[in-house]
Amino acid sequence: MEIPPVSGDNGDSSKPGFRVLPREIRDEIYGYYFTLEDGYTFNSKTKKLHPTCKLKNSLALTLANKQINQETQGLALERNTLHFATSFALETSDTLGMFDYLLKYISTTQSRLLLRLIAKSNWVACQAYAHVEKHYPRFLPIVNHARDGNYDDLSADNKCWKETPSIARAFVQETLHSVVGHEKFPKLPARDLGPSMEHFTVANAHFEAWRVPTKDEVENLAFRTHQIPSAEALSARAPVHPDSDDFDRIKFWNGEKHRSSAASLAIQFIQSLEETSRVKIRSVVLNEDQISVAWPESHGRGFIPICQENPQIRIKRRVNLWGNATMDPQQANVCTPDSLVTNVSPSG
Repeated sequence: MEIPPVSGDNGDSSKPGFRVLPREIRDEIYGYYFTLEDGYTFNSKTKKLHPTCKLKNSLALTLANKQINQETQGLALERNTLHFATSFALETSDTLGMFDYLLKYISTTQSRLLLRLIAKSNWVACQAYAHVEKHYPRFLPIVNHARDGNYDDLSADNKCWKETPSIARAFVQETLHSVVGHEKFPKLPARDLGPSMEHFTVANAHFEAWRVPTKDEVENLAFRTHQIPSAEALSARAPVHPDSDDFDRIKFWNGEKHRSSAASLAIQFIQSLEETSRVKIRSVVLNEDQISVAWPESHGRGFIPICQENPQIRIKRRVNLWGNATMDPQQANVCTPDSLVTNVSPSG
């Protein structure tokens, strides 16, 4: 094919140019240029995507001129698979460990609080029944059981309810919020609230399990639910005896390996992009090769708004059966908060 000449800045029209090619041909060339073998891999330290095949600069063409830059916007995301993997970093391990513990403590406490309120207050029982009947009808037997005064027969651990755990947690949180947030709730007599009044700060505590929290966010959550100061504030108190209450509090900030799931890292990265870039993504692969924190099996729910915004995105989640799915958290050297709940949970 003969390439027509293009005029340069000096009026010389004898030199052929890439920009005079038909747009369809230029797009084909762009496609070959930006498509990389194995796509891009997310680096959790730099918070950026890097070519999996270690190319020095796979986006150099975008710097050629303004026209090419505009024509190639988002092509690297559209033409390549984005890979994310479970990540461990020593500097964030303690924060993730505390986050994992707090979420599970909040979930158990919220379940216990909701069941207590339903059992003690007829108004709460009616309010909860109306909300559950509309939004979570499959949980009506649990509400009715607590309403009949059989609170002690129900476990606060929603895993025992024989329902999908993430749905059970959503049922508890939303139902509790509909009760505690009602304008009539503060006017209830104290006898209808029972000994749970001191735990109402936990009732409104909510943090998406697939979020990658900052240290400040976790410390704020710890203060709201346990009145626990920061690790730095505690370490400044000297000496800290191993049998002291302060030692029990800071043991959640231990040095065991706590990891972020590939799903949570992918959600955080994609949400950090501009909408024009997010909708260009076509393929994401999540490699969950290690146990991670905060109910990682539920982290896929965080992709719901992403898929609604970008229906063309395709997400594959790969789980390592030996290193993740069939591994006991204790064997994987990951903190197990369930064994610590008895230290701080309210008396039942």
